[in-house]
Amino acid sequence: MEQQKNELKRQVTKLKNEKKTQLSVAYEYLMNGIQLIKYGRRGKPKPMHIYLFEKLICWRDPTDMSLPNLKKKNDRQIPLNSIKEIKEGRDTQVFKKWPIKNKEDERIKFSFSIISDSRTLDLEAPSEIEKLLFIDKLKMVLTD
Repeated sequence: MEQQKNELKRQVTKLKNEKKTQLSVAYEYLMNGIQLIKYGRRGKPKPMHIYLFEKLICWRDPTDMSLPNLKKKNDRQIPLNSIKEIKEGRDTQVFKKWPIKNKEDERIKFSFSIISDSRTLDLEAPSEIEKLLFIDKLKMVLTD
């Protein structure tokens, strides 16, 4: 009986360590960021570097590697605690401004939106795998 308890404790510790490692990888991935196409309310879709900074999802021009100004209420950031949903597809008002007529177009599979209390961040990844990887890592961080 004692041996079973010890084995169970070892397995629980192993699972906790694996979860910590996965979470650490997710934070690192998001802090490094990824270049995605951002669709906005104004102007054409453009490449943006999307990344995690402290407890914010931020975006910036890929050529600008400066950190966000946290003192200034910037519209280029979304607090993690305000994210309500991550929605795959192109169903937001912003995406509807840029319809894809061909239903076979791969970009439909690559698109997703981060929906917060005050706005949406509408993005298109270079591939479905990169989209799913970003969403998976973001969901891990959100549930931490």
